[in-house]
Amino acid sequence: MKKKINLLFLLMKVVFHMTDTPRTHGYSPKGHRCFGLKNWGAKGRTNVIGALLGTTLFAIGLFDCNINRDVFYVWITKILLPELPENSVIFMDNASFHKGKNIE
Repeated sequence: MKKKINLLFLLMKVVFHMTDTPRTHGYSPKGHRCFGLKNWGAKGRTNVIGALLGTTLFAIGLFDCNINRDVFYVWITKILLPELPENSVIFMDNASFHKGKNIE
């Protein structure tokens, strides 16, 4: 008898608060650099990691920091694996924090 295999896709998204969204256009005299009065850096950024199984999104983690191997490892071990159905195959892209001995 064949076992059912669940195909699981990892999803990552960076969400910016609207007040921190950088402006894409500005005005200045021709030939002069455009300077702004506000630092539109990525402050207040929230990163979201989740898993998609069919049409169901689950194991959602919100992080108010940059995602690195340590953060990703915590998400895998504390959030994803406890909710993972049996006989699942996980698909990930080639982000640098997906690679590492402890994640394999």
